[in-house]
Order: sequence, then structure tokens, then C-alpha cells
Amino acid sequence: MAENNPLKVHNLRPAPGAKTAKTRVGRGEASKGKTAGRGTKGTKARYQVPERFEGGQMPLHMRLPKLKGFK
Repeated sequence: MAENNPLKVHNLRPAPGAKTAKTRVGRGEASKGKTAGRGTKGTKARYQVPERFEGGQMPLHMRLPKLKGFK
């Protein structure tokens, strides 16, 4: 840091090469296309796994206690 540029939060910059752009996958054969890093087969490759799926474990909404009272 130079004398005219004091060490303050608004003067800080990330080091060169520290920040890289996100890789866009599935946009053509040459640039991470086709399977896009997911492998060839299986459930995870087919985009059919719901985000809430816990792999056979008892789901969270069934683990939590039910509300008491009369309906």
C-alpha cells in the first residue's frame, strides 16, 4: 500500500486470480456440454431428485411432531 492509499475497507480489492467466473455447463459439446459434469446415468444425472428427498431417510415433515388439538 502506498502512503496516499491507506488500508481501509473501501480500498481493498481481491487478489489477482482469486475470483473466477462461474462455469456455464451444458452449452455445447466443447464447453462442458452433454452430461455437464453429472456423469452418465443414475438418478442424479436425470434431474428427477426433489430437493427435499433425503435418500430413504424419514422425511423432515414426518419427523416433526404433529399439532395437538381437535379438528
